[in-house]
Amino acid sequence: MRAGKPIYSPIMHCHAMSHKYAMPKGYGFWQQYNEALLKRSFEVYVLMLDGWRESRGVTDEIRMAMDRRILISYKEMPDGKIS
Repeated sequence: MRAGKPIYSPIMHCHAMSHKYAMPKGYGFWQQYNEALLKRSFEVYVLMLDGWRESRGVTDEIRMAMDRRILISYKEMPDGKIS
């Protein structure tokens, strides 16, 4: 966003809501939501945070983006965390 690109991050936009309203936390609940967003996306940014390779959600989102030929950009995080 600082670079002037409009972005939408399901984690950043939905995490607080899911806690406040006791929504399911598991990927199974969010999978269809993520897929619906990807169908409307032009590019996917993957933040290479600790554990991203093991994340079922991240790996599924990468696969879905690849299947749809959506550009994928990987962003390394120097300390493995969002600063």
